[in-house]
Amino acid sequence: MAITLTTLVAGHRPDRLPPDEAGDRLFSEIDRLLTLLRGVASEEGAALRVLTGAADGTDEETARIAERLGLPLYLLAPGLPQPLTVSQKRAVRMVWLGAVDDALHSHEAFAIRDETALTFSDLLLVVWDGQSPQGLSGGTVRIAFQAALMMKPVVWLHTDGTVRLLDRTRLAASYQHKLRCPHPEPSWLRDCFTAPMDEQSLRNQLAETIQLIIDPSRAASTDDAVRLADYRDRTKPSNNAIRAGHFDKAMMALVRTDFAELSKQFRSKIPQAYWGSAKVGDDHPTASLPLIEARFERSDVEASVAAGRHRDLTWLLYGASALAVFAAVAGAIGLWFGSHGVFWPVTELVLISGIVGSFMLAKKHRWHEKWIGHRFVAEQLRYAQMCLPLMGVPRPFMEPAWQVDNGVLHLASAELWFIQRTLAIEGLPFSTNGTEYIANSKEVKAKTTDYVSQVVRDQQTYHHDTHHKLHVVHERLHKLSMVLFGSTALAVLAHFAIHANWLLICTAFFPALAAAVHGLATKLEITRIAGQSAVTERALTEIIGAIKEAGIQPGWEGWLRLRQITLEASRIMSDENGQWQKIVQHQGAELPA
Repeated sequence: MAITLTTLVAGHRPDRLPPDEAGDRLFSEIDRLLTLLRGVASEEGAALRVLTGAADGTDEETARIAERLGLPLYLLAPGLPQPLTVSQKRAVRMVWLGAVDDALHSHEAFAIRDETALTFSDLLLVVWDGQSPQGLSGGTVRIAFQAALMMKPVVWLHTDGTVRLLDRTRLAASYQHKLRCPHPEPSWLRDCFTAPMDEQSLRNQLAETIQLIIDPSRAASTDDAVRLADYRDRTKPSNNAIRAGHFDKAMMALVRTDFAELSKQFRSKIPQAYWGSAKVGDDHPTASLPLIEARFERSDVEASVAAGRHRDLTWLLYGASALAVFAAVAGAIGLWFGSHGVFWPVTELVLISGIVGSFMLAKKHRWHEKWIGHRFVAEQLRYAQMCLPLMGVPRPFMEPAWQVDNGVLHLASAELWFIQRTLAIEGLPFSTNGTEYIANSKEVKAKTTDYVSQVVRDQQTYHHDTHHKLHVVHERLHKLSMVLFGSTALAVLAHFAIHANWLLICTAFFPALAAAVHGLATKLEITRIAGQSAVTERALTEIIGAIKEAGIQPGWEGWLRLRQITLEASRIMSDENGQWQKIVQHQGAELPA
């Protein structure tokens, strides 16, 4: 897919815009700015897309300008379908939230529209008079504040015709807390913008801004830059048969005495993404979103393969460390055919060399890092796919991907930048039949309710199975450790009566094996992940009924409830993914103690 930049244009309605010739000059300035943005984007190898609303005033004029400039136009409006101008009718995608007239007198529909529009944009062009909101607690002023808090680039076109850019280096974490206060002063935001800019200064600053939107590597740490390159790799998921993760699954099945599962691990398999119920089908409320699907599938496969290799390595490292102790003891007591030879010393050397070599291999290929990063990307795209029919997105898509350190703008997270850019490039969801999409229509609502219920139930089943399997493994590994330590204690007591060399196997190897079992369980976080899955399963079980109940409630209020509960389900799953990351991020490959 070609590089696309989405510019959200938002601004006042006619009552806050200058009249007559002054208004015409202001609209000419929008024309100039979009022309400038298109030129700068083209120089960076990107195409410009315009996203706006369907209201009169700034929105309506933006559609006319986009038509004159030949720019693709997306429209997102809070209400029900209404008559459109000729310029608006050429919109490539048209989405109506479906709020009825009474709901439009509250702030909810507009707040949802503004929040959604921002998540689908890379840059905001706002026409603002610099003053406080009037009437609704939102609109142009709210969207400008939200964009700043999301650390998105903002071009401010004042109604007097002057142009400024948001200086994101002024948005340190402490200042963002100030902007989040209820009823923030407009001057707090105005202070974050540059002085009015001339044409050349504006072009230079926009070029730098767009370069960072397209490729933030130069403002990223070395680790983030490496991960960025990995995520942006356009190769398709591997279709070569591999055995990554087979050893881990085989050992887990053996511990559980699940011989049917164990037998499956003797065959290699082609890695495939697991969509579950999240896959878009013919009965889905929206058409397929190819970029989201492609990036999900690649990240899901990459995460599964990297996780399999990391887990296999963990079993091998701790198993080999215990066997190295066994080899050392066997050599010392002259066990079997190694009484006077070099078999056991060589075996110990091979095992230790294998441990060190495997550790270096894991560090080189970054399996643990790839597992965590790609799993986060895949799961967030899965949750977004679930929420998009209701024009909602999980919280990570609204968190700032940029931060300010010592007055310098830095990339805060390669993963956040990647998923947010994916959404902006993909663009608004659209109808399966190519017509305008009405999120609150009866047909869409019914399909969405069934779809969301299936996705949540699929995740509930996954966490139920994960908890059960890991709980069994934890219990049996714990019992094995107890048996090993008990046997060690008996062997120590036996030394007082029997002076046999073979007892050293029990007193030296068994504690080493028990330590390896404990280290393995700790490194794989078996206990904590099992408990976390149990908590998540219960939360999702409780929310499934609420989803179905909200789905049958009529009207705009019923749609709002369904949207809110769906976002809550995504929050539960997203929080679980975040907690899982915190648990395993410090459990990278290490040499066994």
